[in-house]
Amino acid sequence: LYEALIKSINLIKPSLVIHTGDATHPGDCTNKTIDHGYNYMNSFDAPVLFALGDNDWTDCPKRDYDSIERLNYYRQTHFNSNITLGSKSIEVFNQNETGHPENMRLSKDNIGFVTVHVIRTINNMIPLEPDLREEFFLRNEANLLWLKQSFSEFNDTDAIVVTLHANMFESQRLPFKMLAHKIYK
Repeated sequence: LYEALIKSINLIKPSLVIHTGDATHPGDCTNKTIDHGYNYMNSFDAPVLFALGDNDWTDCPKRDYDSIERLNYYRQTHFNSNITLGSKSIEVFNQNETGHPENMRLSKDNIGFVTVHVIRTINNMIPLEPDLREEFFLRNEANLLWLKQSFSEFNDTDAIVVTLHANMFESQRLPFKMLAHKIYK
């Protein structure tokens, strides 16, 4: 079905494809599966702007995978350069310098496109696990800076499209409330 979807999308010749995460099933987080998804994304005949989802790294079975290691594998494979995925990739600006290359932005047809790494599963904010808590706070800080810089950069565009994976309607989730509060404060 996914191959048929890609073929259908390629037939309409879009100038950009945005993938909002969950490229893998959370029960199958092997390098082989992640690489397979990477190859699928590169079979689009357009640039692909990819925002990670929770299935991609935080929802992997804890007994088999370290979530931070899975995130780093995505960073090494999907976000290891300053170009989009897709067979007709284009240049992006990203947060390589802060260790968050998955946060990207590009301008196309006077529209600013921004990805921010905010995911479901309480955005990986696990208070009782110091490594995960630290990962959340560093990524959240990078996200806030990235949004501020991106809105400044795209001040003169006709529109700004922000892509992230979080469920915007789960207001009881503390990490998203923290993110939203800092943005709109």
